[in-house]
Amino acid sequence: MQISLGYPWYFVALCLLLGAVYSVALYYVRWRKKESSYSRKVKIGLSVLRFLSVSAIAFLLLSPLVKRQVHEKEKPVILIAEDNSQSPMLSKDSAYYRGDYRKAMAKLIDKLDKNYEVVRFGYGSELRQTDELTNTDPSTDMAQALRDLKQRYKGRNVGAVVLTGDGIYNRGANPLALAEQMACPIYTVALGDTMVRSDAAIASTRYNREVLMGSRFPVEITVKAAKLKGRRSTLTVSHKGKQLYSKEIGYTSDHFATTETVLLDAEEAGVQTYRIAISTAEGEVSVANNSCVVSVNVIDSRRKIAIVAAAPHPDVAAIRRSLEGNQSYDVSVYLAKDIDPATLAVTKGVNLKDCQLVILHQLPTVGDRGVAKALAVAHIPVIYVIGSQTDIPAFNALATGLTITTNLKKTNEVTASGHRGFAPFAMEDYAFSTVEQYPPLTAPFGDYSLQEAVQVLFSAKIGDIMSDQPLIAVNGSGQVRTAFVVGEGMWRWRMRDISEQGGQVFDQLLSQLVLYTTIEVHDKPFRITLQPIYKEGEPVVVNGELYNSNFQPTNTADVKFTLRPASGDGEAKEYMLNRSGTGYKLSLGALPRGTYSYTASTTFDKKNLSASGSFVVSELNLEEQTLVADHSLLRTIAEQTGAQMATPDCLDSIAVWIAGRDDIRTIVHSHNISTPVFHLWWVLALLVVMLAAEWAVRKYYSEI
Repeated sequence: MQISLGYPWYFVALCLLLGAVYSVALYYVRWRKKESSYSRKVKIGLSVLRFLSVSAIAFLLLSPLVKRQVHEKEKPVILIAEDNSQSPMLSKDSAYYRGDYRKAMAKLIDKLDKNYEVVRFGYGSELRQTDELTNTDPSTDMAQALRDLKQRYKGRNVGAVVLTGDGIYNRGANPLALAEQMACPIYTVALGDTMVRSDAAIASTRYNREVLMGSRFPVEITVKAAKLKGRRSTLTVSHKGKQLYSKEIGYTSDHFATTETVLLDAEEAGVQTYRIAISTAEGEVSVANNSCVVSVNVIDSRRKIAIVAAAPHPDVAAIRRSLEGNQSYDVSVYLAKDIDPATLAVTKGVNLKDCQLVILHQLPTVGDRGVAKALAVAHIPVIYVIGSQTDIPAFNALATGLTITTNLKKTNEVTASGHRGFAPFAMEDYAFSTVEQYPPLTAPFGDYSLQEAVQVLFSAKIGDIMSDQPLIAVNGSGQVRTAFVVGEGMWRWRMRDISEQGGQVFDQLLSQLVLYTTIEVHDKPFRITLQPIYKEGEPVVVNGELYNSNFQPTNTADVKFTLRPASGDGEAKEYMLNRSGTGYKLSLGALPRGTYSYTASTTFDKKNLSASGSFVVSELNLEEQTLVADHSLLRTIAEQTGAQMATPDCLDSIAVWIAGRDDIRTIVHSHNISTPVFHLWWVLALLVVMLAAEWAVRKYYSEI
């Protein structure tokens, strides 16, 4: 223990001098000028007490600090992640998993809790901390569960992870790569049944969520069958009770698989639902996975999108390929040199004035400032991709809501950090986590300032340092909307996403930016935004926007939201939208499958405004498509991380394995802390004792 003082050493001498002067002045006068009833020794003792107490008080007024080392113990954390999806309950041992298994897990947790900090989670569509499993999640994303555990407990003393499941994952990346990054052993518990049973299933379907009315669109259907050699079934596709397609399929082996591509006509606008089914074959054990429903949003117009680049760049190709996967977009690519800024006409192509959106890649540049300025004058929505070739002063002159101040031609490598409370549109939490793992973009160095209407979806992270610099942001004020991607290198994002997520997250992010910027705001001052189709288990998020007469977003008025099942079965539910940023937001959570209608209303500027619409929650049979457990994956995860796999009837062995490891131990953290001396109770107590002793002696001799 050390004492530090923020003053020179001679201040201590002054404190002692002050105590001596005070003591001598008080008791010297008494010795010389007044007779006292106590002896010389008592007087000396009293003067010493007064000297010490006054010197101590003066010293405390200098605010001295006591530096001492503190040792804190951190017990190892054992993370238990249990499969909360539907698949364990679809196996033949479902009764065991509801009863005896849960008792055995509770017993294991009690044993571990004596020596470790135990935290229990359930995973399926997402990771949740819970003490009770429901086994209702319609999908399993094991990789995302491990990724979330790693992020939540970064820097903690994680001793081990206990991962239970049947080894079936039907969403996200291969969990093995994430398991190897955990830096701790992962003990697995093998659930489910590995026995192959006689069964046929609609294994998967591939289709576009949005198609153009009047077009023919493909639906790719994969049928699998096990132990049904020589049997036959009929594959059918129907819409509103009318059969559109039928084909007989013969199972030629005990491990049969075939893919059929069915072309359907998009004849009606709106959300259309199609039922895909395969008839029951003789001897089939389960029919739960013999059918599924797919929902498609049929739109009656295509959005014209132009990508205008300062020069050829791999980002342009990545953006184009992502957008061309959506049939609702008519995408074209041009170089700035081929466009007449005066008329926005393209040498060979459409006029940019006819486009609903223009994506400017690194424009304006020093050599071409006219196109960006002409688009701003023409009030055409723009997504700006800002990079090293962007003319920053010319960009600032456009008054987009984003201003970059810099005098240097430097760049930074930046990664993404998501704002999960982002109001303008919804993204799932796993999408935020995925984007945050993307490779860095190259962004201009400088100071960034935003107008109040600009809302940030992702901020830039420079190394491990968070910054206020926007990476992806939107501006909803004015007659048209704009969006910003501050950095070049998006092609790396798409390549990473294709390898890990099949391109799903990158395409979703870009589509959301396109949808947001192409919505017209000037003719509808009140809007409610919902996706037309949600998958079962996917959270339904309502976004609301209200604009004043100057086209500025506001959320001063209360907004009432009413949700009704379209079938009429069930009561209507009423909500109040929450204010978020400059708009409104409400999370309805995961809704049961079905069609829903909604009405939103508000009163603003003495006007009654309303918006209505509908959406579909489509069924998701992922958990029913594959019922054969994959214990080999669980065994590999355990072995690759230096752990072991256990069966449900041997859960106790996990506690023994963990206790026998030398690398799972309590960590002692030592650090220095500085505490003001007057915060130490014994110092104040000693001071009080000295003053009280002096007072008691003088009182005894009737000197006071």
